[in-house]
Order: sequence, then structure tokens, then C-alpha cells
Amino acid sequence: MIQKLAKLGKIIPKDMFPDNPLGLNLDFEMDYVVFLEFDYLNEHWEFKRVIIEEFIKSQPEKYLIQTSSGNFTPEFPSFPIYDFNDLKKKEGKEIDFNKSKVGKRVLRCLKKYGNQFDEIKKILQNHEVLKTQLYEKTIDINQAVLSFKLNGEYLGNSKLLEKRISAIGESGAKEYYTFKKKKYEALNKLCSITNKVEPTIWGYVSPYNFYAVKTELGSVPGGFDARMAWKNFPVSPKGAEYLNRAERFLKEYLRFRFCGISYFLVPERVLDIGDEGDFLDCIQDFKRFCLSRDNGNNNHLEDDLIDLMKEMDNSASYTLFFYEENNAEFKILASVEDVFPSYTEKISSVKKNSENHQIFRGLKWKKEKYDLKFTFSHIKEFVPEQAGFLEIVRSIFMQKTIDYDFLMGRLVNKFQTDYAKDELYHSTPLKAFLFLTLIQKLNLIQQTKTSDEATMANKYEKFFEEYADFFNSSATKKAVFLEGVLAQKLLNIQYQERGAKPFRNRLNSLKINERIIKRLLPEMIEKLEQYNKNYYYELEEIISSYLLSAKFELSDDEISFYFTMGMNLAGHFKAEGKEELLINN
Repeated sequence: MIQKLAKLGKIIPKDMFPDNPLGLNLDFEMDYVVFLEFDYLNEHWEFKRVIIEEFIKSQPEKYLIQTSSGNFTPEFPSFPIYDFNDLKKKEGKEIDFNKSKVGKRVLRCLKKYGNQFDEIKKILQNHEVLKTQLYEKTIDINQAVLSFKLNGEYLGNSKLLEKRISAIGESGAKEYYTFKKKKYEALNKLCSITNKVEPTIWGYVSPYNFYAVKTELGSVPGGFDARMAWKNFPVSPKGAEYLNRAERFLKEYLRFRFCGISYFLVPERVLDIGDEGDFLDCIQDFKRFCLSRDNGNNNHLEDDLIDLMKEMDNSASYTLFFYEENNAEFKILASVEDVFPSYTEKISSVKKNSENHQIFRGLKWKKEKYDLKFTFSHIKEFVPEQAGFLEIVRSIFMQKTIDYDFLMGRLVNKFQTDYAKDELYHSTPLKAFLFLTLIQKLNLIQQTKTSDEATMANKYEKFFEEYADFFNSSATKKAVFLEGVLAQKLLNIQYQERGAKPFRNRLNSLKINERIIKRLLPEMIEKLEQYNKNYYYELEEIISSYLLSAKFELSDDEISFYFTMGMNLAGHFKAEGKEELLINN
């Protein structure tokens, strides 16, 4: 991952991300700046006046505006104010720095400078002329930057802030070579990023906090001696610059969300083919692609990812880097390495082919009809745990075999849980079947092979042939599936006759095994005869024939899956007699 970032950083022009060691908001915009002007005379600070100037976006270095979420206290006393009423007392025409949120932030910021600005703090709190003048000057202004002029100078030009500006400017790089306030550097060593001997080498360079050599138990070559930390990850100032530039590029253009999980899409040129500028323009299109989507969502690239990447050529590979970030903690969740556009094109083709089956078309939702399309969010419905979900996604993109037994267990567990709550919707088993169809065609699962092949001349064989990859001519699979069809037909008749489905209780919450399969067939036949609506003699005969050949070499989860799919697809098998046409399937 680090090497991929370094390779990307080397081709990003410096002017794309100007140096910003002070952490200023370079894109900040506002119409006005309200300055509180102070002069230092006779060893005391004196308030001069309140003045208002037009904000000039191209000169951020003179305002020193730092912005952040929450109750952030900046290093420099410049404050965006989005509602000046926050500073004003409800009664009386003056400003209150003691009670307002903005006023308190101003005082906290000045406190960072020790006793240098103590007098200014007292003036802000108690000077009536300042309060009244500030009130009157901003009576028609709702939003502006509140800042200071000291001895007639902007904050960025003030000699009084020179030391602090210098210290803060150096503090970012300082973390790369200090540990417990001590400086550790190596001289004239090989940099792991530039692959050259560099004059200065640091040991604590990392754009993300997953590299934690500064912890007390950090594993460092040479023991736990901090002076040897550079051996673990030797990076020169130039190498650090490449990494930081790549980090900013990723955050700006290649940070997205995938089914609720944050990830970076990290590109890597293959054999350095093509023009560097064209390559950067190309990968910046990822963000433009998101912005162009109908929903206007600018940071979600989930199923669109396949359609986008397949259009790229194989001059680059891509790594999906999933992570969680919480304050200072940066946690790697998973990485999908070296995905080539040619393979995403294959996924796209297989996806369309999998969706092109009759059972996935013309589905009903309320009064609307729709065709079922595979999305990665379907996987999360069956495998909601983050680690398991990401491992399946990783397997799909990296062409790795998925544990069939694990997956079947999760699918069936979802069926059984929803069925117990009477919330097993028609689309749920279809989503599972579509997902299995996709990964089966990608050769990512190895289904159970049975030795009970049976092909018979009946109208159901056409369906089994269409989904031959799943039924594999297995007599057990066909028998179990068709019993599911028969069970749903019976439930439909019961509901028509009684407004209830008491036979549900005999289905063991869809926890089906060989014993239950063999018990259910005669019970269903008996119930249908009791209602005098047994229209399914042919189906019952076919099930019996398959059962005679069945060897039940499937797991209970597989049996439950095929039975549930049969129930769910019962409506695709039309009536055997005119009477069934009256039954609402």
C-alpha cells in the first residue's frame, strides 16, 4: 500500500497541491472580514477600532484561517462566523465574548499564546466601546470572518506571530523524526521510497496511523531502541513529500463509500505505460463520474465501480483499500489488490448474463414491475458482519474461491430468520439465487457434487436445464426443489380456504433435512386430498420418482436452500388443472 502511494505521489505535480504546512483552509470563501485593530503602545495593548474589508480568497496566508468540524479551537485568531447574532446579547446593544460560543473560542485561542495577549482578552471581555462598535459595524452583516490587526499588520504578516507560525509550520514534519521530544535521524542512508541514498532519513513517516512504531511495544529492527526506528521504515524528506501528496490526491479524488464502508481506490500504472498527465486526468474522472450520477451523490461508488473500471484500459491496476477512521485511529479493514479493468469487464459481462433469466424479470413491488439486478448490497443482507462481507467482496475481485458451506449457511439462516417472522419476501431468495449464479459463473464456488444423477422426461426438466449449474442433474436437488413447489401450492390452497396457513408449522421453520423431506410428501398429499383440491398428481409422481434415485449427499443447509427456492418459485409453474387457476399464486 505504501509503495503504491509513493509511486502515485511521484507523478503528481507540486502545483496540484501547494504546500500548506500551517493547515490553512485554502478554499475558504466569505464576503467580508471584520478586523479588531489593536496597537501595542507604552508596553500596553490598546483597542483602536473595528474595520471591515472585503475578503480576498487568493490571499489565505494573511488571514490564517483554519477550519474544522465541532468546537475546534484554531491556532490563529481568525474565526469564520456564520451568525453574528451568536455574539450579541439578547438585551442591550453590545457584544458578549464571555457567554457566546464564538466569543469563548476567541478567548481560548488567545490563551494559547500565554500572557502575550492577556490584555487583549480583558479588553474583549470588558471594553464597552469595542463591544458597542462591533455591534454597530455588524448590524447589517450576518456572516463574516472575525480577525485581528496587530500594530496595523495582518496576522500572517505580524512579527508578533512569527515564532508561532514557524513552530506550527515545522510541527507536521517534526512528527516524522521526534519521539518523546527527542530528535532521531539517520544520515546518508537508503530511502525506501526514492530507492536512493539520501542525506537525511526519518523513521516515523506515515500518512496514516496504521503504522505505529511510536507505541511502547513497537517492533523495531535493532530492538526497542527509538534511535533505530529508521531501519523499520526509512523515509527521506523527499519520500515523505511523495506520500503526503498522494494522500491529499486520494482524499480529493479517490475516496468513496462502498455499502456504507469508506475506501480509497488506489491506482498503479503498469510498466509506466502512457503519459503521466493523461493518467492523472483519467483517474480524476472517477470523482466526476460520481458527480454525474442521477442521484447527485458525490462519494458513493458501489455498483457503478464495475461499470466505470471496465471502461479503463489495462495500463493501470487498482487497489480497493477499505478503512475506518476515528479521530487519531486509522484502522485497515481489508484491501483488494491489483484489480485490472479487463477482469471488471468480465464481472460486468457475467453479471448481465446472470440477470438475464426469466425468474429475475418482471417482478412486482406494490403496483410496479422491475427486473432484479445484482448489487453488492445484496451480499450484505446475508452477510451483515463487516469482516465476512469484505472477505466475500475481496474474493470476487481477486478471483478467490468463496467457502460454499459458509455462504450457504448464511443464506439459509436469513431465509429461516425471516420466515419465522413471516417476513420472507419473494425477492430475498431470488437475490440469493442471483448472487450464487454470478459467483458460480465466475468459478468462485465449488458446489457439492452428488452421484445421483437423474434426468426424466417431464415439464420441469426444462427449468432444471436452464439452471444446470445448480441442479447438476442431481435427483436429490430436483426432488427437494419440487417438494418446495408443492408445499407452497398447498399453503396457497389453505389460505384460500381458511384465511390461514396452518401447514407452515409442519415446515420446521425451513430447517429441512432428509427426514423432513421424506415426511412432508405423504403429509402434503393427504392434506390436498382432505381439501379435495389435489391438482398435482403429476408433480407428486415426479417427486416420488426423483426421491427413489436420491442419495441425499447434500448438507442440511443445501437441502433447506433448494426447498426454499422451490417454495419461492412455485408461481413459475402453472396449473395442472383448471381449478388451480382460481388460486392466487
